[in-house]
Amino acid sequence: MRAGAMHLRRAVLLGALFVLTSLVVNNFAIKSHRAIAPPDLGALNDRVPQTASNRIWRNDLISLEPSLYASQPGSIAKVIDGLDGDLYALDFNAQKILNISRSGKLERAVNGPERGSRVTPVPTDIAVDPTGKLWVVDLTSNSISIFSSNGEFRRSVTTPRPAYRISLADAKVLIMHPPGSGALFSLLDSRNFSFSSLPILSFSQGDGRAIAFDGSIAAGPDGGFIYAPLRIGAFVGIKPGGDLKFARDTIDAEEVPAIQVDADNSMFIARDAPVAAKSVSVISDKVWIFKSARVHLKLANVFDVYDYNTGDYRFSVKLHGLMSNAFALRSGVVVLSKEKIVSFRWLPTSTGQNS
Repeated sequence: MRAGAMHLRRAVLLGALFVLTSLVVNNFAIKSHRAIAPPDLGALNDRVPQTASNRIWRNDLISLEPSLYASQPGSIAKVIDGLDGDLYALDFNAQKILNISRSGKLERAVNGPERGSRVTPVPTDIAVDPTGKLWVVDLTSNSISIFSSNGEFRRSVTTPRPAYRISLADAKVLIMHPPGSGALFSLLDSRNFSFSSLPILSFSQGDGRAIAFDGSIAAGPDGGFIYAPLRIGAFVGIKPGGDLKFARDTIDAEEVPAIQVDADNSMFIARDAPVAAKSVSVISDKVWIFKSARVHLKLANVFDVYDYNTGDYRFSVKLHGLMSNAFALRSGVVVLSKEKIVSFRWLPTSTGQNS
């Protein structure tokens, strides 16, 4: 009964709101601890609730010899693909973006103070467009800085409201604003730098529920996007034009966190509130949501994988060790520990296919 009521509360809330380095990576060392053939997708029935105890495991990966970039603890906030197999890592504390080649060489530090040209005081997100340009969000100045593929500053784009997250698909740029009053998302056309507000998720002035909708966004293969809230067990598909595609529960039921108010009337969410999605990535036709979950009564770091077009659950991948976050990239999986980046490469399954 409690689980049903929890699902109902979450459905009602969502329904009401949706109206609207030197990094050594020369030898990725990984081992398949329990390689399994891909699940029979035809045997899955998405109408049957999935839970943490009955995930369908695809691969179980463990690190043999971690590849790492040493940084201040917790400093690396995000890692993304470049165009040519290289990586970009957002080092939040150092206020710079590290460009790392596929051979593991640190090519350049974009946006760092030592460049003496352009500094983004609070870089909160990064993305690479189809031409290889690097887009960097600056939360404090209502702007997005654009750099060439070799790290030279090109221009700054002023945003109507503070930008917080960014994702690029073709000529469209999805911008996520800090949760507050108004629309959570805007769409930028990179051809003429025009903005349009997306009404699929909006909040009225003083609506404390807005802070529960912090989260991550990722671009899909068709020009659309995926949004996954940090603390709500759901994710949203957004069509290329900005319309709502779907809103689905994840397989772990996470109750919408309670909003608390302190003596100064500031609203906040308790630190021990469950985390539903630490990151979201889209690779081909699959959505990869990373989180810590209880699997057979033990806490594990997992990727739960869903169909990009429908939101149906497909399978899960377990990663071993202590980590703060992970991202699925075209080249494999990058795992962030509290002090370093640990890199994994995919192994073929027993059927000879890759995930």
